[in-house]
Amino acid sequence: MTYEEFTRKFNIQLNDQQAAAVQADGPTALIAVPGSGKTTTLVARLGYMIFCKGYKPENLLTITYTTAATADMRARFSRTFGAAAGARIPFKTINALALEVVNFYASNVSGNAPFPLATSKDIADICLAILREASSEFITEGQVQELETAISYIKNMQLTREEMDEEKLSFTVEKTLSEIYDAYVNAMRRRRLMDYDDQLVYAYTILIKYPQVRAHFMNLYSSLLVDEAQDTSLIQHRIIELLVDKKRGGIFMVGDEDQSIYGFRAAYPQALLDFKKTYPGGKILFLSENYRSTPEIVDAAASFIKANKDRHDKSMFTSRSSGPSINMESIGQRHTQYKWLVTLLEKMAIGRGKTAVLYRNNSSALPLIMELNRAGISYRSRGTDSGFFTNSTVVAALNFMRQSLDPANSDLFMSTYYKTSCRVRRQLAINAVDKYTPRRYHSLWDSLLDLSDLTKHQAAAATDVRDAIIHLRNQSAADALNAIEENVFGAESFDKEKLFILKMLADKKESIEDYLFKISDLADTLAAGSEPDYDANIVLSTIHSSKGLEFDNVIIIDVIDEILPASDPWTGHVEDMEEERRLFYVAMTRAKDRLLIPQYALTPSRFVSQLTALRAAAVSGDPDLFQVGDSLLHRSFGAGTIVARRGDIISVRFDRRAIKKDLSLEVCLQLGIIEPI
Repeated sequence: MTYEEFTRKFNIQLNDQQAAAVQADGPTALIAVPGSGKTTTLVARLGYMIFCKGYKPENLLTITYTTAATADMRARFSRTFGAAAGARIPFKTINALALEVVNFYASNVSGNAPFPLATSKDIADICLAILREASSEFITEGQVQELETAISYIKNMQLTREEMDEEKLSFTVEKTLSEIYDAYVNAMRRRRLMDYDDQLVYAYTILIKYPQVRAHFMNLYSSLLVDEAQDTSLIQHRIIELLVDKKRGGIFMVGDEDQSIYGFRAAYPQALLDFKKTYPGGKILFLSENYRSTPEIVDAAASFIKANKDRHDKSMFTSRSSGPSINMESIGQRHTQYKWLVTLLEKMAIGRGKTAVLYRNNSSALPLIMELNRAGISYRSRGTDSGFFTNSTVVAALNFMRQSLDPANSDLFMSTYYKTSCRVRRQLAINAVDKYTPRRYHSLWDSLLDLSDLTKHQAAAATDVRDAIIHLRNQSAADALNAIEENVFGAESFDKEKLFILKMLADKKESIEDYLFKISDLADTLAAGSEPDYDANIVLSTIHSSKGLEFDNVIIIDVIDEILPASDPWTGHVEDMEEERRLFYVAMTRAKDRLLIPQYALTPSRFVSQLTALRAAAVSGDPDLFQVGDSLLHRSFGAGTIVARRGDIISVRFDRRAIKKDLSLEVCLQLGIIEPI
């Protein structure tokens, strides 16, 4: 069957770039911009290889990033080419492939059954025990999860011991990370268990050490198609490379390094940049047309991401008609945004299509969720979890409040003493607990102050902390949180962003008892989950959870320095600016028709500044924008008409106010206070 016969028979319509990718020979990497139809192209290529090139479906291994993507890809293929062929193609995640390798080795080489997969509770229990031995701090659930993430990162990036020890946990441990990792590996072996990432480690080792196993899978899967390659980890890429016959060039890799946002999960976008080195004779193809977004969104996003260096040089464009300018409205300060958002969302929920509110961190959604619930506005929440409430700063702040109500509670005392400015050793805190008697001391802080081992500095700091905690019970929740920040927490022992969210959840006149009950209820609600309202026109989502989705309207909140881009809460440094920029780029390109990015007074945002500078540069280089007779919208004066222009200066008549103003285009655009109509 020729390509032309193939497209006619199956009613396949592709643009020139898509058609070239479908028919490409040899090792190929397809770099696909957002909204460019990459899945359509990949599915068409599978059909082309079967019906035009004579491949057996069983030999076309298609690797997807998630099990949901696996099911979606199979369904899309079956709709076009039939369920019979769709059922024969091996659509797998990389972990499913790794497990297949492990099981084949066990059945045909070793004769021993592989270790069973550990449960999440098994893993959490092991990590908790290791951390309790390695740290003098009270260990929270969030810290256990942080260690689990670190161990997964080590395995996926195949770090050496030296590289492990360059990685840091956000809390104090008395062992190196390599020692903690060794303790974890040994504990898993003693229990004869393997975790999810061990599947990859074992599969990689087996393919290296046993050529007969590798040969079996190379013969079984003569061609590999890899989706979302920018999210695939280093060890996953190396497993894929081991299974590719480089003489036959059976590799087709689809991805976009500009959309790689899972660095914390060890995503390795460098594999796309190194494709030609890894696969000799390989070629790089592009899908450049964005079918999703308006030119205003596409042009801004394409210009924004060009600030990154580690990327293929590409040009994204769209054939869609023009839409509204990107709205970067100033709405006052960050803490005032939630009621403004509710009012805006109430309007957009009617007749404006799907609207998504996107944010970097789950915690950003919590105050908005409370306001939407109060207003009775229906919404769907994607990916919101209760992890915020296991953060060490959140746990400590709430436990300081609880101490004011229960000053003799040793568990509360031991979970917080090290978060204060007292800087006492764990043994001193234990001594204070042992010495405490209710007849002699009002609180455990009084017991601590009665220890002879305290230095003058420790005693003075402990006195201030004790007095501050005593007074919390007589304050409103909002005032209590301010007091905890100013008088209780040590200067470097808390996450300011998490404390900000706690403050946003507090009503001004709410008692700490009522506040603690409300917070507990909210945490339980999030932990239990709820049935999503799929019909709701309002969607709340982290940017990570929104990847691969699209919405008519997108509002990106909390685009401010230290949040997006994020900085380490302890060092203040942005660890990977290129990934932070990619994250914002992904958020922008979820929008089809309208994109709104609120600005906050006195809150710096390098990303918003970059966008406004790009817009000003575009206007200065485009003589067709903002000409005499054009209409514009001014943030303060409303709609107006340009009646004269002299270089950068435009004269605008604002009919509603019956006034005329001379404005600097460059200044107005940098401030984001005008946009064309």
